[in-house]
Amino acid sequence: MKRFLPKFIILFTLLIGAVAIYRWYIYPELSGDLSVLGKIPIGSSYSNRIHNKYPVDNNYVLQWNTSMSLDSNAVIVIGDSFSNRESENEKENSWSRYTAEKLGITIVNVINYNCSYWPEHLFISFAESGLIPEGCLVIVESVENGIISRLTRSHPIDYAEQYIYGLGHYQKKQLTIDWISEATMYVRYRLGWKCPVHSYQLIQPCFSHPQFENTLFVYKKDENYLYEDLSVKIHDMKKTIDDMFRIARLHNIDLVYMIAADKYDAYEPFIKGKHRKTDLSDYFPSNDTIVNTKTILQPYIISSTKDVYRVDDTHWSPIGSKIVGEYMTTIIAPYLDKNF
Repeated sequence: MKRFLPKFIILFTLLIGAVAIYRWYIYPELSGDLSVLGKIPIGSSYSNRIHNKYPVDNNYVLQWNTSMSLDSNAVIVIGDSFSNRESENEKENSWSRYTAEKLGITIVNVINYNCSYWPEHLFISFAESGLIPEGCLVIVESVENGIISRLTRSHPIDYAEQYIYGLGHYQKKQLTIDWISEATMYVRYRLGWKCPVHSYQLIQPCFSHPQFENTLFVYKKDENYLYEDLSVKIHDMKKTIDDMFRIARLHNIDLVYMIAADKYDAYEPFIKGKHRKTDLSDYFPSNDTIVNTKTILQPYIISSTKDVYRVDDTHWSPIGSKIVGEYMTTIIAPYLDKNF
């Protein structure tokens, strides 16, 4: 026992010391979701720099709650994380903030508080439950890689009821980090072992990060649909969209459906060794009621606008959000003119 105790103390001290050194001197400076998932040391200075040009302003977006009284001229956004950026833990504006500011209106945001409630199904349930007054304009936004499952599955009858119940009981999880596990993953990923983030080389600089200006980071799971044969699913997907617009007309609601293009899709013209088998977004071109953001953002990327998406994240940067937001003013303005 006398020999064991000193050895244990020494080993324990070394372990604590190693974790401390890793935590304060080695641990990579992580920023966006891809940086965190892949343990890629992109650094917060990059995100801070692009965000400082677009200070956060939450005054133009109101988060919907059950006590809110909506009038018949309300503009409502039902979306996912591409539309829900105005919160106390976010330092980014979503496209809706730029739209609201330019039009001089307030937009109501139905926040997808834990990303498990699908915007398409939420709209149908809200409309059929009478939670959206007649005469409102609703923008349903859905990220490209998610619309296959969202548009090919039936929605629960009590979806709105489930959402409202969950909204009242939702609490954000406290972030706890196991430094030993994190250190192990960091070493594994840097050695080239299995990593959830895929990187591609680009033929021109598309980001302002000095180390990764020609590197496209994407989440591997977001690429799964690239290999699917979508021809058998497109019919069902378009039918669901038609049903959404039919229900909107039935309840005298103006509806716009926005597809938030995947990062890979937007930057595809510059990816070396492209490997896609199908292009989902091309099945849903933009028109008066459908907004395909690929057609909005890609021209800016092609014309050498940097950081349309964040290099360290799957989402648009404030630059991309502003581009989409300004475009949406041209879509929303005619609806506002009609009601006033």
